[in-house]
Amino acid sequence: MNMNNNIKNLNNDLEKKFIAFVLPTLEIGGAEKMTLNLIQGLLNFGYKIDLILIDAKGPLLKNVPKGCNIIDFKLKHVFFSFLKIIKYLKKNTPTVLISSLTHLNIITILSVLISRVKTKLIIMERANLSSATKNNNLKVKFVSILAHFLYKRADFIIAVSEGVKQDLLKKIPGIENKIRVIYNPVLNKDIFLMSYEPVYHKWFLEKNMPIILSVGRLSKEKNYSILLQAFKLIKDVIKCKLVIIGEGPERENLENLAKSLQINEDLWMPGFDINPYKYMSKSDIFVLTSIYEGLSNVLIEALALGLPLVSTDCESGPREIIKNNINGLLVKVGDYKSLSQAIIYILKNRNKFITNMNELERFKLENVVYEYKNLIDNLSENLFTN
Repeated sequence: MNMNNNIKNLNNDLEKKFIAFVLPTLEIGGAEKMTLNLIQGLLNFGYKIDLILIDAKGPLLKNVPKGCNIIDFKLKHVFFSFLKIIKYLKKNTPTVLISSLTHLNIITILSVLISRVKTKLIIMERANLSSATKNNNLKVKFVSILAHFLYKRADFIIAVSEGVKQDLLKKIPGIENKIRVIYNPVLNKDIFLMSYEPVYHKWFLEKNMPIILSVGRLSKEKNYSILLQAFKLIKDVIKCKLVIIGEGPERENLENLAKSLQINEDLWMPGFDINPYKYMSKSDIFVLTSIYEGLSNVLIEALALGLPLVSTDCESGPREIIKNNINGLLVKVGDYKSLSQAIIYILKNRNKFITNMNELERFKLENVVYEYKNLIDNLSENLFTN
């Protein structure tokens, strides 16, 4: 009898350690990188993990941690995944299912509800929905409306910043007891190791003038046009160079703007690079010009590599990272004159701005993983005791 009870308890313990994550693809993105970091950390605690991919493609596929089982739905769009998620849940019934990205969260919530499995659902919200819906994109607005009605049906909601949490609390009544902030697991040893890789460009090799750096997708919400306008003013005061790492639909517009401002000779936009950290460790200041963010992982990465920051005070995230006049400066969204003044001030007073590494503990992989572990274990205990 005791042996049977021991076997039963062992089986229960194993079931409690079965987690599934769901993502659209493994193209380069903040959600994808952070999910893989989190999976690696949880594998170290002995969890069995499935990674469900709507379409298993993207350069981050090679970074999937050993021991994680990939489930490839081989679909071209998230909205076609509804039936496959239901089928997966009925067949496998993970103890906890974790979803990222707003549109996928909606599909996942509906799938869990219809499948009627006992799986506990954690959704992560990485965007400030109120800010994102101001761009007149009907798809974004529709998804936001669905989130208003469906998010309360999840078992738990993770907001990646306090700003995201407060925004969700305003939009969705009745979720106060099932939402908390857990910051992204941004910082691991790989960032620091990759930062030593050389940059074979004369501006970095000769380093005879300051380099202003920004990293991000060349898209409208990143608002790089004000950085180019600010750089025009900065160049009249300080000889310097501007480097923007990233690719996206706004490239042609930005290149044309740079030519019209006559700054193209001092601007380098090499495109996407899987290792932005080598540029961060060799630049003098990091700049973010976004109209909105969820948290902004690149600000944290740049800060950890010793760069002072200038960022728009957008919703949300930057004000939770930047301490004004200590590790950087915040400026009004869209104000290129204030942006130029802030950058000039830091370039002239570089030694006044320091990084307090103790304040970055909340973004370290091992600390974030421990928070997720406690949440997952508590949800699992509730599932097996009810």
